[in-house]
Amino acid sequence: MFKKDLEYILVIKTANSNVKIYSSIHTFFMRINIDVIFLNEEKKVIETAHISPWKFYNPKNKAHYILELKEGSIKKYKIKIGDKLDFVCEFI
Repeated sequence: MFKKDLEYILVIKTANSNVKIYSSIHTFFMRINIDVIFLNEEKKVIETAHISPWKFYNPKNKAHYILELKEGSIKKYKIKIGDKLDFVCEFI
């Protein structure tokens, strides 16, 4: 919150539910635009979004993972629907 720049990627694992609202995000209290990538269980991109501060975003389909990235990352890395992303999350 209240950051002027995004220093890292935030990975969110959504609740194990078929309820789409659990995939929704907001940018309340943020000062910056962000790119967001929504992934299914196989870590395939099902939707991307560019979200401004103080917005609520509800994706078209339920996502299993949500990645919040620095603005411009989707374009920079040429990420598109259907791409499979590979990452490891360590939960404490």
